[in-house]
Amino acid sequence: MDTFAIAIVSFAVQLSFAKMYSMKHKYPVDPNQELRALGCGNIFGGFFQCLPSSAFLGRVATQASVGGESQVKIVRILPVPMRITHMDIAFSRLLASLPPD
Repeated sequence: MDTFAIAIVSFAVQLSFAKMYSMKHKYPVDPNQELRALGCGNIFGGFFQCLPSSAFLGRVATQASVGGESQVKIVRILPVPMRITHMDIAFSRLLASLPPD
């Protein structure tokens, strides 16, 4: 029964943030669509041992304060950690080929 209460509070917080930012950026919000998206995301994530999703208060406020309007901007940033990881692997291979002291 506790999980049901947590789910209701999580949905209420997420919907309140969605409504607040929809008024600010002038776009419509459908509570049914929000509930379906939250439920589908959590059910799908449950198969892969993901943490339950909810509204991230700090991230939403930070992204809105710097002018972000959607998570599509994350797609442009995503290749940066991948490049760093690739460079780290290449550099470690280079160091491994050096003779030991």
